[in-house]
Amino acid sequence: MKNFKIIFSSKAEADLTDIIEYISGELKQPLTANKLLNLFKKQISTLSFMPERNKKLKFTLHSFNIRYLPVKNYLVFYIIDDLNKNIVIIRVLHKKRNWEYLL
Repeated sequence: MKNFKIIFSSKAEADLTDIIEYISGELKQPLTANKLLNLFKKQISTLSFMPERNKKLKFTLHSFNIRYLPVKNYLVFYIIDDLNKNIVIIRVLHKKRNWEYLL
């Protein structure tokens, strides 16, 4: 069984921070924000053992082998780096956003 290291891009880290701060601060739901953050951590950690279980994107970026992991109303976009045994989280975006443009 492969054991991949999970690495976050700076954009992915900023995405997560923005999501949690919005829910906690703007929506005044800190408990919900904390639960969502824990769910993100739990779901993303599973990628270290089974990164290929999620679908690849099927648009122009398909050649980059970007995959996505759904977490509630969000999509966690990542790339598998088999050579270095890394999973690179590139973005975390709400599924209703224009994520094709944002990637």
